[in-house]
Amino acid sequence: MGGTSKERVYELLEVGLAERGLSDARSAFRALLRDLKVQDTASFERASGYYSGTVVPTIAGGADAVETWIEYGRFIGQLRETGDLMSIDVTGRARRYVAPLKASELVLFIADGGRSGAFVVVSPVELSPAQSATSDLLVEGKLSLQ
Repeated sequence: MGGTSKERVYELLEVGLAERGLSDARSAFRALLRDLKVQDTASFERASGYYSGTVVPTIAGGADAVETWIEYGRFIGQLRETGDLMSIDVTGRARRYVAPLKASELVLFIADGGRSGAFVVVSPVELSPAQSATSDLLVEGKLSLQ
């Protein structure tokens, strides 16, 4: 794996996600960052600085790419609103996220005040029915099962 540090980080993250059977949530993070850029330029700059100054060198230095990415999700979420990471197991049971990531865990950032809602930080490629229902309700705002 050659190239720039950012390219290497992308590769390491892709490998880490694939090895754990996780979906790639980077496009969702980009959308969050675009919204943040419009709504709060200072927070967007902090998120960009954290990525360049912490995420890239941490992963490039050999740290677990997925765990580093999860912490970046926490950082972005807390720039938007007070809240924390929650892990949802295959039965739908929720608990505060504590590293390391367990197999088949869905990790969401859930805002305390509800203004900005929840977003997916990492997700198994195949969600269980309970995880899917949780994501539908908290992330998508769906109130009925269909």
